[in-house]
Amino acid sequence: MSYCKECIHFGICKRGFPWADGKGGGWCEDFKNKAQLIEVPCNVGDKVYVMRYGMYQEVVVLSIYLTDKQFTKRRSHVLALFDFGLRGNLYLDEYGDKWVATKAEAEKKLKEAKENASGS
Repeated sequence: MSYCKECIHFGICKRGFPWADGKGGGWCEDFKNKAQLIEVPCNVGDKVYVMRYGMYQEVVVLSIYLTDKQFTKRRSHVLALFDFGLRGNLYLDEYGDKWVATKAEAEKKLKEAKENASGS
């Protein structure tokens, strides 16, 4: 049995079920379990920044999908397909390292890399 407070709609639910603070989520046709969600830092159509050849290149996310772990041989099952003349994959476990969601993040990462290189 699921509970209403496990639902993604719990904070804004307008159904007013008497059990909204306890049991009952399994009865609701709109119930969506929070534990089954994966949050990604971008949406389809977003511009993101991918590290290639020592610089970040702006690309557009074409799709986001889940894969079988055996297919990717990676920790992350979440992939995003991007296109900038060439196509490639973004892996969720590489976020912040090989790709970032904003230009500001990309510029910050490049600045940090330059400071680390000059400080060595």
